[in-house]
Amino acid sequence: MVIEETTSLLNFYSILQQYRLYQNISFNNFKKLMMQDDFSNGLFFRGQSKKYNSINCLLSRDDGFKKNESLMYSETLKVKWSDFDKYSKPIEYLSKMQHYGIPTRLIDFTVNPFVALFFAVQDDNNTDDASVYVYQDSGININDIECKILSILPTINKKSTLNIQKEINNILEISLSESDIKKILNKAYFINYSSLLTDDNIRLKNQSGTFAICGTKVINSKITNIPCDVDIKKCYLKITIPYQYKQEIKHQLNSYLQINDNYIYPELTEWSKYIKDKYCKKSFNINKSFSVVSIKDISLPEIKRAEIKIVLNKKLNIQEIKSCVTLALKKSCYKYHVIWFFVATNGENYTLNNWILKGQWIAANIPEQYSQVPFSEIDDNRYFWDDKLKFNDREQYNLNTIFKDNKYLFILFHHCYRMLYPIFQDLEYAYEIQDYEDFREEVKKRKHQINTICEKSQSFGRPKDYNFDNYIWSYYDFFISLSDITYWINLKDCPTNFIDYRINKCFNNIRSSIKQIELDKKKWMKEFKISNHDLIEQNYDISTIQAIKFRQYIPISENALNVTISLSYSLDEYGLHINGNTNLFDGANILLTFSLQYGFIISQMSAEVINNEFEYIIGLDNLKYDNYSVLLTLMYPRKQPLLFIDKAGEEYENLNGEYINHSGIDSTLEYQEYFNINSIKC
Repeated sequence: MVIEETTSLLNFYSILQQYRLYQNISFNNFKKLMMQDDFSNGLFFRGQSKKYNSINCLLSRDDGFKKNESLMYSETLKVKWSDFDKYSKPIEYLSKMQHYGIPTRLIDFTVNPFVALFFAVQDDNNTDDASVYVYQDSGININDIECKILSILPTINKKSTLNIQKEINNILEISLSESDIKKILNKAYFINYSSLLTDDNIRLKNQSGTFAICGTKVINSKITNIPCDVDIKKCYLKITIPYQYKQEIKHQLNSYLQINDNYIYPELTEWSKYIKDKYCKKSFNINKSFSVVSIKDISLPEIKRAEIKIVLNKKLNIQEIKSCVTLALKKSCYKYHVIWFFVATNGENYTLNNWILKGQWIAANIPEQYSQVPFSEIDDNRYFWDDKLKFNDREQYNLNTIFKDNKYLFILFHHCYRMLYPIFQDLEYAYEIQDYEDFREEVKKRKHQINTICEKSQSFGRPKDYNFDNYIWSYYDFFISLSDITYWINLKDCPTNFIDYRINKCFNNIRSSIKQIELDKKKWMKEFKISNHDLIEQNYDISTIQAIKFRQYIPISENALNVTISLSYSLDEYGLHINGNTNLFDGANILLTFSLQYGFIISQMSAEVINNEFEYIIGLDNLKYDNYSVLLTLMYPRKQPLLFIDKAGEEYENLNGEYINHSGIDSTLEYQEYFNINSIKC
């Protein structure tokens, strides 16, 4: 299953096209296609307003429902017979019952992706993230034997093979073997869109609705009363919608496509809900909704600039978040020409710079030579909003892989600190009493151990508490500064006094780090209930993570492109510019991982190759140290535009060379460089 994320209606449709769904149909043409009776093309969509681990029918969600399926079915037909007198097929009975919320073995699907999107974002008060599931399946028709057999299951009280065979014979007038029946029963089937089910049901017609019909599980050759689920793992594509964008997308569906509550639920009984939602005055306490956690003046002599970072105190939709930004910047706007702002939904996302929203406010009187390059249209209040961020995917990745237990992190970092502290003492002593060459030899003896620990430390993880994260950075400062000594001592073609100045600065940084580590050590030990015995005895194993192997199904082409890459660096008032040159095909999406040479990842960003070139900009506030690592990776094929995949191949079988790796979790490119910031000319 491929997972993507969207924050707008048009982006949602572009994702579908990216995965070769409606590839040659423009958004406007699809609007016309919606008016046709059947445009399913083997695609089935389901929108869900919150996360579920499975897709199952209402019948399966209660033991009483499962036990009494036939009673619910027969009682409904007996009491409400007038609602069903025009129908003749069991699937029609089930469809009508499903329409009114009676537990059945049907699961609602639609052949219209925008209807599924509406169901996903419909409940914009629900603070869970939403999802649209896309299945590709040939489906069955309502007159197919599988649909007929599963439709008559509700008429059978005791679902034994013999009873099912009798009912099939009585109603369908066909004879099936026991093995054939069990094979049909033990599965859920998608039912192709049928006007027979929708013509008499305006709601189902507007929804372009159809169903999956669930069989009943066969366990150890025994037929049970447990309905089958639709296998969520067989979903072709899952598109997630962060809660913050539910309301915005709901408005867009109404504005662009007139898909709203009144269209989806055309009955008069539902009209009141639509009216109330449309005209209800919605408000929130803006003053308690956010906190400004950082204000940094980054002015130049000619232009006043600032950077503001905001953490939300509760879940808000995107329009409410923009109101918070406006209020936060209101007191500062008169002081500056430009204000950068960054918004995180919580402390965890703030820690890892995972922004739900970022952008700029630019004064009208900014000097012309300093006007910014916009990334969106400016609004009436002089704001540029960048709200097309891949926030949700990264948040889930961070929660699953980056964040670790505080006690675990403290003991692990302190263990490494204890290993390196004696080395620091030896080097400090050697630096103070020995000559340069002797000191250099002492550093060389310890270089491997220092750099190994520094390298491993970047895979330990991060704490969710950003105050504790600041403390963890004291350990990073210690490790990195010690590692920098090994760099400077081996640097050639530099004056000795310059190297001595840099090494002396490293020692000062180390002493400052040690002071901070020891100053707050007892505080954090007390908070995490860590004893001195824990620090001595509980040493976690520092092991490397084995890469998941990938099997290349498509052979590497004999004429595969031998990929080349080169990088250059420059500094200016905006930050570090990393310019790349490559022979990769245009459209390639290359991910940059910018980190300390033997430390934590500082930033990740992607860039597109255009005319064999690409560029990244790292802000000046991320350049506190001397030595850095630049790692370039080619985004996985499913993350690439079709323009590039058509040339590179679905498994990059048309790419090769020393930088192309065909053995990882997917084929990709891996290119790494190290550099020292002091070697770059401004």
